[in-house]
Amino acid sequence: MFMKLAKRQEGFTLVELLIVITIIGVLAAIAVPRFLTNKAASEQTACRGNLSRLNEAIGRYAFDNNGKAPSAIGDLAPKYIDRAPNCPTDGSGYNINTTTLTAVCPNGHVLP
Repeated sequence: MFMKLAKRQEGFTLVELLIVITIIGVLAAIAVPRFLTNKAASEQTACRGNLSRLNEAIGRYAFDNNGKAPSAIGDLAPKYIDRAPNCPTDGSGYNINTTTLTAVCPNGHVLP
């Protein structure tokens, strides 16, 4: 007479969880390499922008000082640049090539 009513189980089955985990793994395998590639490209682009800005500031400094190059990037601040930038790759500072009056990145980034 009394029939036991089956309780409805809530939650996910093991197969459903494995499918979702597999899909997330595939998406991560696609996204992570692209993220790392884009990060390196954006760091190089930012460094090139810094080099361009520094070269302009060095040129203005040399013009104002009768062709004399600044001895360090810090000599350009605050009159020619707001602050001395660092390379976004590792945070190292830029140097000045006094022969060519250009900024040099310690990580080898160059202007095209």
